[in-house]
Amino acid sequence: MLVLELQHENLDIKKLLELEHLASFLNSYATALSLEALSLEESQLIAVQPWSNTPTLDQGAQISVREGRQLLLQGLEFVQAAQDIELSVGGLQSDNLTWDGKTLKILPLGAIADQVFPPSTSNLAQLASTVVWSLTHLSIEPGKPGQFWQAQIQLEDPELRQILEDLLLGQITNTQTALDLLKRSPSQLTITPVPTDTSDQPGPISIAPIINPEQPSTASANLVASAEKRKSDSGPIVAAVLAGCLGIAILVVVPLSVVISSSRNTSTADSRAAEQEQLQLELERTRRELEAARRDQGTTSSSNNRAAPPAVPDSTFSLTRDQAAEIVSAWLSRKSQVFGPPYDTNEVASFVTGALWTDINKPNGPVQWLRNNNSYYRYNQSNITEVINFDTSGSKPKLTVRVYEDRVLYTPRGTDPNQSGSSNDIFTYDFELEGDQWMIADYRKN
Repeated sequence: MLVLELQHENLDIKKLLELEHLASFLNSYATALSLEALSLEESQLIAVQPWSNTPTLDQGAQISVREGRQLLLQGLEFVQAAQDIELSVGGLQSDNLTWDGKTLKILPLGAIADQVFPPSTSNLAQLASTVVWSLTHLSIEPGKPGQFWQAQIQLEDPELRQILEDLLLGQITNTQTALDLLKRSPSQLTITPVPTDTSDQPGPISIAPIINPEQPSTASANLVASAEKRKSDSGPIVAAVLAGCLGIAILVVVPLSVVISSSRNTSTADSRAAEQEQLQLELERTRRELEAARRDQGTTSSSNNRAAPPAVPDSTFSLTRDQAAEIVSAWLSRKSQVFGPPYDTNEVASFVTGALWTDINKPNGPVQWLRNNNSYYRYNQSNITEVINFDTSGSKPKLTVRVYEDRVLYTPRGTDPNQSGSSNDIFTYDFELEGDQWMIADYRKN
């Protein structure tokens, strides 16, 4: 039940009609709970809604990026349906919405409250903030997006990340524009569309003064391919193969300056940057292949006399400081799914490799121990609070950050106080390149 104390004893006629209009719309909209009562008692507005056993978004667990896209889509459709009848609904905060993995349900009390005391942010910005919270459990104030919330979403669905950011910053103010972008971007990502349930469309609306009781997987194909490709041991490489690799390196290095020079005459800066970045990736992969070939050729006398290959210069690393921070943030945001039900290490397969991947997947590792002992971690918060250093002087990039974490270990005997609590520690993360994707290979507490 909602009881609003009004500034005046009575609402004006226009506001009363707007409330009746809103109540009628909510009662007719398929995925909104119908109001049981709405009445004005002197200086108090009283609204009653049915009880719902589904937790609201502010109380639920983090959802997947695929679900986040569907949540945003259904929220935008709700806002658009209201705008079609010249109604501003409001009430799109996370404590007024529920989500069961497929369907958004709107609780009407938030919309009633926003009609009487309008919020300072638009429906679209508030909806975007709610979706970001559901995906990351980071509270983002509309108009002031946080520095690291984009990481997890960017890795799996960059178009969704861009739409959310534009909505938060007020760069998209038209609901239909946001819907068009959201419905169009999956085809660019080869996403399987989720069928539209026409039963969820709002029915006819009737205004009455008395209220009676009553969609796509977004993981990039390249990320999935690079995640599934684990390193395998290769046999000895003959001199002819090494010579061929050297030939490839020469072919790549020599045309590099020519292509970059010619790219300066292209029509747009975007095409120049894309060409240069692709060439740098090809060069880096070729050089790494040469280093691996030289190591595998160590049994030959010529290889034994050859000097060690020089360290890869800083400039050849395609990984930037911000990209490294985004990858770490993605790992932190998925720890609940790895170290708790469903104990799914595939959740991080697109950005974890090397020793870390081996550790979380080994038979006697931490994930299997938690599963065998009916225990799990819940991370109320796990995010980067400070980027301290990004080191590219060695053979692998390293990112040092401060991580704030609030976690609870649940066991069959209850919570374990020794393994629960909050921390604000410094960690260093090592990165390796697999294919064309940078991944976390290992990390350690400083």
